[in-house]
Order: sequence, then structure tokens, then C-alpha cells
Amino acid sequence: MRKKCLPTSFCGVLCSVLTFFAAAGLRAENALSVGSASAKSGETAEIGLKLSCDSAAQGFVLVFEWDGSKARGVEVLPNDGAGKPLDGADLIQRRLEDNFIILAAVLDVDGKDSEKIPAGKDHVVGTAKLRCEGPSTGSEKVSLKLVDGKYARVDGGPVLSNLISIGGKSIGKAEGLNLKNGTLTCEGEVGPPPTGKLMFACGGELDSEGNPKSIHGGRDSKHAVNFYYKAPGSKDRIQGLSMAVTYSCDLNVDADSLDMDGGALEDLQPEFVHLEADNSPTKDDKDGCEFTLGLLIDFRSPFDGRTLPVTSKFKKLFSVDFEIENDADCGKCYWVKFMDGLNGNGTPPVKNLVSIGFQSQAPQLMHCQICVDGGNDKFVRGDCNLSNMGRMSVDISDAAAMVGYFFFKGDKQFLAPCDDACDANDDGRLDASDVVFILNYLFVPKSPKPPAPGPTSAGSDPTKDSLACDGGRNNDC
Repeated sequence: MRKKCLPTSFCGVLCSVLTFFAAAGLRAENALSVGSASAKSGETAEIGLKLSCDSAAQGFVLVFEWDGSKARGVEVLPNDGAGKPLDGADLIQRRLEDNFIILAAVLDVDGKDSEKIPAGKDHVVGTAKLRCEGPSTGSEKVSLKLVDGKYARVDGGPVLSNLISIGGKSIGKAEGLNLKNGTLTCEGEVGPPPTGKLMFACGGELDSEGNPKSIHGGRDSKHAVNFYYKAPGSKDRIQGLSMAVTYSCDLNVDADSLDMDGGALEDLQPEFVHLEADNSPTKDDKDGCEFTLGLLIDFRSPFDGRTLPVTSKFKKLFSVDFEIENDADCGKCYWVKFMDGLNGNGTPPVKNLVSIGFQSQAPQLMHCQICVDGGNDKFVRGDCNLSNMGRMSVDISDAAAMVGYFFFKGDKQFLAPCDDACDANDDGRLDASDVVFILNYLFVPKSPKPPAPGPTSAGSDPTKDSLACDGGRNNDC
């Protein structure tokens, strides 16, 4: 992932202000902390970011990280506005990545207005929003750790650390600043997978712990969902099985896509396999979208007693293709669940069962989910006001719109409909350099043109950053 840097103008002011504050001994009531929260897999949790100070604070830098494979950064909001800790702050800078967040502020750059965060405990200076990326089952704790000496503003440049400025002094960890980490608890829909139990499960490929992963994709994309079994007992020789699975009607199942290649059934060649899919929520049965499956391995003469092998780890049975509808909600995760009593397109209700020793047994059930990736909106690079005028859509008014968006406040502020379009140089930040870049492109010979998708036609952003484009021309995901 390409690194993004804090604006030079901000860092220059912040560094000069904080470097000026000579380090000194501190009392013990200075701290930065990241709160704790919980959310279900695929949902977003709000994490409080707090500051405690024994004297009025003039500014701070708060930096924390987490495992980006388990949670994803969605937003970071400063707690500013009337009566709030950052009310009247001269500079507030945010940086949001998939696996770390920076929130920094200087309350009073020039010393004229005397804005400060008053002495006190647990001032909420911001809120971080993180989305759980798993697990599909059980519970998983994600450490939210305040870190020093990382995330340079430029490659090879000075790194950032957690600190508070108080009374002309920089208070970091070495000067007694307490760093209090937090935890995000991500919860699946059911409890942790039972050990030593007969089980059905679904999902993507198996992870390092042997459990199915969640599946991610965009609208109109098709994904093979694997269905697994676990039969750890020495006598659990499975002769056949039935499954009943329900799913969101923003997903469609292709009943003809059932595939046993690469799984435990491939060599066994079951003699009866039938899948019925109902992708309509409006049929007479009114039980939503679902499929049912019946499978019997040894069905025809000569009978040889073939059965599924015993296994203490998940083994693939088969896969079925699920397609995400073109109007599915971007960023939402849709559950695929085992549910007894469904009928597919048939009449008799079907249960999730296996046949062992000519008797039915009910397995434990481990559900899964398919998540729709975030929007991939189309825009013209540099067209900050989205004038949509074809080849002439980038002009002097866009430079004016950037100034109005980045630097004006209140009624004078221009509210840009697409942050990505205003990021003229595609560095993942919105600042004065974008204004300069557009002016140079328009009026200075041989200046570079705005990067892809370029200044003349709409397209999607080929680089990964935290900027969005809610007002883009086509909201594809």
C-alpha cells in the first residue's frame, strides 16, 4: 500500500511548535488512550480517543495501529465544535489507513487566541470508526496499540510519536506520558467452533487456523462458496447428508454450479446429488432465498459401502457459485446460514443432517458471509466542483473550489461532492499542493497533468487511499 504523508504545511507548523517546547519533568496525570468496543463481523465500531492532562494542553499527536487483516479503518472524526475539546483549534490533521490512524491538533498556532484543552481526565478528542473483517464465527480480539516512532510524513523523513504539549513542553513517553491501549472485539454470529464435534461449515478458503474465511467482492461478481464437513469420531462414517441453507436475496445461487472437484467427494463420486435453489423472496412459500441439497454416496448396485472419511479438520465437500446482485449495499456483509425446515423449490422441509450407521445425526453449524467491497466511484481528476463539462471540466473554478473546500469555514465553505476529484495530485491528501498542482497544469507550460483517471474523462481511482467520492458519477462497487 502506497504511503501517504501529512501535509507539509501542517507538519512544518506542528514540528516548529512542538520542537520549541523543551522537554521537562511531568506529573503523572498526562495520558493518551484508545478506548475499547465490540461489533459483529462486517459491522463498524466507534472507538473513543481520549486525552488526559494535568495542565491545559496546547496540542497533541495520537498515533495507533492494529492488525489490518482483522479490522479496517473507516473514519476518524475530531471532537471539535462549540463547547468541545478541540473547539477553535487552529490546525487539525487526520490520517486514516486500513491499519493505523493519526489524529493531531494544535489549538493555538500564533498564541493570539489562547485556545487550550483544559486540565482534566479523559477528554474525548476524537472518534475512530473501525469495521470488523471477521470472524464469521466465535469471537476475536484486535489490539489497538498506541505506537511511537512510526509513520513518517515523508519517506525517510522524521517519524511521528504520541505526545502532548503543555506549558511550552513536549510530553512524550520518555517524559511520563501514559499510553493506554484499547481492544476491538469482533464477534461472529454463533459461538466458537466446537471441538470434537460433527460439523457443517461454509465460506472461502481455510485460514491458518483451519476455519473458512469470509468472502469479499463487488457488485455483479460471482464467488464460489465452499461447504465443509468435520467428522472426528472413529465411527462417524458418513453415508449421505442433507443441507438446508438460507441467504440474503441480494445474493443469487447458481444451482448448476455445484462442483465437487478438489474435495472429499471427488473420488467417491456420489450416486445421488440434487440441489434445488430458490432465489426469489416472493414465491408462495415466502421463506426467503434458499437452497436444499440431498446427497447419497452409495445409491446403486453393486453396493460397496463407500463413505466419507473421518476427519478432525474441515474438509471440503463441494462449492456453489453465489453472485452478488448489482444493487447490493456497498460495504455490507450478507450472511449465508444453515437453517432447518427450508424447502428450496420443493414441498417437504429439509433439515441439516448426516446419515451415519443408517441413523440421522444433526451436526453443529458454522455460518459464513459474503461482504460487498466499498464503492468505486467514477470522477474526473481535478474536477473538484464536478462541473461535468467534458474536456473542459477542469478549469480555474476548480482551483477556487479547492480553496473554498480546504480553507473556508461556515457559509463560505465549498462542500465538495467528491474528495477524490479534489485530490489533484493523487497523493491521498487534500491540501494546498492540490491547488498549486491544478494552477500549474492549467497555466504553466510542460507541467504534469492530473494522474489517472485524468482531467478529461471520468474513471475510478487506481490507487488505494482513504478518500471517498460519494458524489461520483457511477457508484459501482
